[in-house]
Amino acid sequence: MIIFFALLLFSAVPSVAKSGLKIQTGSPAGPVSAASGGISTLAQQSIWAAVSGASEVVFGPHTFLGGSDGDKGNGIAVDSSGNIYVTGTSYAAWGTPVRAFAGTREAFVAKLDATGALQWNTFLGSANYDYGYAIAVDKNGNVYVLGTSSATWGAPVNPYSGNSDAFVAKLNGSGALQWNTFLGQTGIEWASAIALDASGNPYISGSSDDTWGSPVNAFAGGRDGFVAKLDTSGALQWNTFLGSIVNDYASGIALDAGGNVYAGGYSYDTWGTPVRPFDTTPDSFAAKLNGSGVLQWNTFVGGAGSDTGGAIAVDVQGNIMVTGRSNATWGSPVNAYPGSYYAVFAAKVNNGGALQWNTFLGSNLFNDAYKIAADSGGNAYVAGYSDATWGSPVRPYSGGLDGFVAKLSASGSLVWNAFLGTTGTDECLAVAAESNGNAYVTGYSNATWGSPIRPHTNWEDAFVTKMTEIPIWKPRHAVGDFDGEGADELAVDFGAIGLYLYDNGSWSQISSANPESLLAADVDGDNVDEILADLGAAGLWLWNAGAWNQLSGVNVEGMAAGDVDADGSDEAVADFGAVGMWLYNGGTWTQLSGVNADYLTAANLDGTGGEEIIGDFGLTGLWIWNAGAWTQLSGVNADYVGFGNTNGLAGKELMGDFGTTGLWLWSAGSGWLQLSGVNADYLITADVDASGDDEIFGDFAATGLWLWDSAVWTQLSGVNADFMIRANVDADASDEVPTDFGTLGLWLLNGGAWGQISGVNPDNALAGDFDNDNQDEIVADFGTLGLWMWNAGAWSQISANNPD
Repeated sequence: MIIFFALLLFSAVPSVAKSGLKIQTGSPAGPVSAASGGISTLAQQSIWAAVSGASEVVFGPHTFLGGSDGDKGNGIAVDSSGNIYVTGTSYAAWGTPVRAFAGTREAFVAKLDATGALQWNTFLGSANYDYGYAIAVDKNGNVYVLGTSSATWGAPVNPYSGNSDAFVAKLNGSGALQWNTFLGQTGIEWASAIALDASGNPYISGSSDDTWGSPVNAFAGGRDGFVAKLDTSGALQWNTFLGSIVNDYASGIALDAGGNVYAGGYSYDTWGTPVRPFDTTPDSFAAKLNGSGVLQWNTFVGGAGSDTGGAIAVDVQGNIMVTGRSNATWGSPVNAYPGSYYAVFAAKVNNGGALQWNTFLGSNLFNDAYKIAADSGGNAYVAGYSDATWGSPVRPYSGGLDGFVAKLSASGSLVWNAFLGTTGTDECLAVAAESNGNAYVTGYSNATWGSPIRPHTNWEDAFVTKMTEIPIWKPRHAVGDFDGEGADELAVDFGAIGLYLYDNGSWSQISSANPESLLAADVDGDNVDEILADLGAAGLWLWNAGAWNQLSGVNVEGMAAGDVDADGSDEAVADFGAVGMWLYNGGTWTQLSGVNADYLTAANLDGTGGEEIIGDFGLTGLWIWNAGAWTQLSGVNADYVGFGNTNGLAGKELMGDFGTTGLWLWSAGSGWLQLSGVNADYLITADVDASGDDEIFGDFAATGLWLWDSAVWTQLSGVNADFMIRANVDADASDEVPTDFGTLGLWLLNGGAWGQISGVNPDNALAGDFDNDNQDEIVADFGTLGLWMWNAGAWSQISANNPD
């Protein structure tokens, strides 16, 4: 139910002084024209982006770690502040280490801050061979490292036994060694993974070729996987073995909130009482132990071929994700086996060990996966390598052996995949995920790539790359004259309670569905707007004069509308993902392209006939569809496009933000002109000086908000704007620009001066003439405070509900 209140002024909300926003002309720190050169920052150099479906995947920070010889990153972790911790192996000293390089090969540990800058690095090991394989960080910033050593070092809690032992080391937040300990016997131990419980106790996995400790479950023979628990001082609490009388390897470990322990790996024969039986040697496995190391169940995942790997993660519901490689199909895969020599598999097992789904990833050649991580939404992130392209990568395959990262949904479908590397050899060896879906990957490369903060130094360096998935903004609300009486109405998505129409002070529900996006357009040429509603899996629907009609049963990723054939009615253009881009005209769909567009819009760019369709096709570049034909405007992937009449002539000009290449303007008569060498976060156009042409407003993040008019940039504010809209709130000949400055609130630029209209940070805002007085009102979504309308200087609440 929509609840109304008569009036509440925002004067009671703490405000900021207007001096917080300043108008400045000619600042050397701001965007400049191409003739004067551009500006760049370290952050801009280390971050790039690509688009996948309804999200933008931002890559960066990105950096290399290493020295004059070989270096590999084998393990990665991230703390609550976004600091990144990496372990691996180095063949020579580098950096300014806390603990010096001691021998032939050393385990390294490095801490990076959230911007990717190296804070410290250190080496762990003896004069012989030492390898760092896995890393974890506790809530106090202490770092735990797992690896193997072939000689003793430090002052170990438990002594070195001989040959190759697993080691665990604890470092403080500054990289100083607190303790180290060895695990194993006189044979060979291999260490694989580490996890911490809520108290900071480390749990580790690996494999041994003989017994040691006082195991909960005895060593069975051949080579067995092991799991061990230590306390925060490095003392062994318990250890146990998992496996058959032949060879078994524990490759991964994870914990749930209840203190249960999960191990993954692969076996060459059956063991335990498996939920899903062993098929053909070898098979991957997953096993659940209680907090005392007692086996609760085990299960096998695989088929008639070779299935190895067994890296493991646990989601917040207690489901277990396993990854590895297979050389034949098995199960009922979400994505079919690609006919590879080896394909990557991922599988989900519930908390009782029953297989929920499995899927395959990769090319038709060689592929492998090393690690898997899960976020709070149940999505999985897989890291590995491929030697040919596959999927619809947001970063393309470069050649040779490329590392990859793939995101899978909770149901096993591929959300996106990306290749990382050069034309040589690159592998992603570990991945970590934050609860919000940020993913971090490490591995190694034998040449430089990307725009690294710290350069590639020699033939093989470790790398660290962060991937942030940002949902592409879609309009959840629409403004239009939906009843033909001259005033605008407002269609608002209120989420679970449905879609409502605000008309002349009253609300009415027009659908109980929760749309993914809304668009106003006059598709039948009657001078009355209709509503296009993307209802996700339910398809695309049209609301016209109170009635709903389904236009398509296919899920829409993006849509736009415009009169492309100059017949007086709007056509709808929709991107249906893998099905391509289609045009809806007079009840008929026509395919315009079989390629999935990252972004699309419509505008009359040439000043004649109907509107043109502009499509950003990612790596294929920016294209324009006019009179039935596509023309490429740019081979560069645009981060964002917009349009406006910036020269007062017929037709509109197209603005394209091309990331590190800067901001450019395209006109039908002159082609491309670079406006700035700086990447803009957001752009709009508005005629704020009543000149008859539009000015360009660019939000340049920390550099502030700038206006481009007649080839000159003017800084409007040194504050980073969250968003801005175009409106005419006073019925004069010029536009105003309502701007959200985050914690500084909502401000209005009018006649060159800023005025604060609210001290509250809105989630969203839009404008329309809702009372038919020939001037716009501003509608702002203030989150839990509800939906408010600003009219002639006064705020009134129009709904207490929080819109989507």
